[in-house]
Amino acid sequence: MFTVPVGLTLGSLGQEGSQWHLLLAACAISMSLAVIMVLLCSVTSSAASLYPASKVANLMSSSFFPRRTIHLDFHTGPDVPNVGASFDPERFAATFAAAHVDSVTVFAKCHHGRLYYDTNRPERHPGLASDLDLLGEQVDALHAVGIRAPVYLSVQVDEYAATTHPELVAQHPDLRLVRCG
Repeated sequence: MFTVPVGLTLGSLGQEGSQWHLLLAACAISMSLAVIMVLLCSVTSSAASLYPASKVANLMSSSFFPRRTIHLDFHTGPDVPNVGASFDPERFAATFAAAHVDSVTVFAKCHHGRLYYDTNRPERHPGLASDLDLLGEQVDALHAVGIRAPVYLSVQVDEYAATTHPELVAQHPDLRLVRCG
């Protein structure tokens, strides 16, 4: 049995491993991530003004599945300097608009545990200029040209969390790391 955060128990909906079971799991997880994104965006007043409920509803109702999407893979280790130093929001958005992209997934937190937005949290990427809200500028630029900008969050134990809290890392009794697969 597999239970997702929205409270839907998938074990009772079909044989585990069936096409329906996998489709339902994917849909439920996607809904959960959408809820997380909306909740994250409503945490601060500046984010709440970017994502009023009516704007979120309009984005969701106007073609739920975009035709051309980009996942901007942005896992940037803490030793990378000058992250986003030459970022040009207008050029960034114009490039995607010229390619007829409907949606670009942008990063709030990568699997290194680093944050790419304006925050005083210690996880903020050390190579990101203190006056740069990379996530906010990306979202604003994309929205200005009519492109959706879903936000990526790494929700598993990440490098920063594992280094800061080694008790979160699964280990065998002999202290070897537990590996999957």
